[in-house]
Amino acid sequence: MKLQSFVFSGLALGGAALLLAPAENSFAFSTIGGSLSLTQRDFRVYDNFLDAASNNNVTAHAQFPGQLGAEMAIWKGMIEWGNLHGNGTGDTTQTALGDGGANFDAAWMGKATAVGGQNQNVLSAITSCSGGTLAYTETPISDGWRIRVCDNYTWADGPGSISGGQFDLQGVACHEYGHALGLGHSGTGGATMFPSVSSGNTGPRSIATDDINGVKFIYGAKLATKPAITSVSVAGSNVTVNGSNFSATGNEVWFTQRNSTNPGIAQPLVIVAGVASSGTSLTVTAPANAGDGDVLVHIPGTSGDKLSNPYPVDLP
Repeated sequence: MKLQSFVFSGLALGGAALLLAPAENSFAFSTIGGSLSLTQRDFRVYDNFLDAASNNNVTAHAQFPGQLGAEMAIWKGMIEWGNLHGNGTGDTTQTALGDGGANFDAAWMGKATAVGGQNQNVLSAITSCSGGTLAYTETPISDGWRIRVCDNYTWADGPGSISGGQFDLQGVACHEYGHALGLGHSGTGGATMFPSVSSGNTGPRSIATDDINGVKFIYGAKLATKPAITSVSVAGSNVTVNGSNFSATGNEVWFTQRNSTNPGIAQPLVIVAGVASSGTSLTVTAPANAGDGDVLVHIPGTSGDKLSNPYPVDLP
């Protein structure tokens, strides 16, 4: 097991420098080796944060249905690496979410019931860390990851600006998920993958050009044939998904879990398989265990260009 850490600006930079790999070409990003397959696109949160500031946000957001506080902040941070999430609305400091532009999208699967093992794709808090470490990701990522956020610091869940004595949960989640995608640290000061951050700084919420170059290097620039969701409507238990590049037959529609799930579930997706479409629209009956969250369309195939962007859905 290896750790990819994010540190408090000015502390433990010597250790962080050991994580830097040679830059690719003229870019400042680095990679740690590997990438997440379609069987590793899920992510969950176990909300064991002891600091009340981690869950201060009690204002619902239409683009993140069913979640508040830390869960919403982490959800926002991780889907920034993918393609446009819903209508792109983020919060008062980040108007668009989903800037990656690669053949990569993540699937929010709700809450976990425990911390889980090092390859079960769960983010949670750990009581304390040393050496100025704010959070870390356990790798290699070939069979999954685990992210731990160090609770000996004061965390803020936004959604707007935060005070100088707090660290931003959304931005740190975004950074750590970059490691789970296969990125190392960046030598560019304004990049999300820069190895340190100061308190009060919400900049890492939005990935920068060097981060975008990095995720495209690993997963490839988004192909024009990649399925895309542009709208979702719900009528009773029927969910209609509109977009482009859906397959005529054999589509899978992925939903978020309604209830908290055991980390040991190998792939905690709620899947409706064998769905036909017109190419631009499909309709399914939402399973009983599907809940508020995101919906994605997976067309036949195993490469990243076969999975759509996530789109929020509010189920009855």
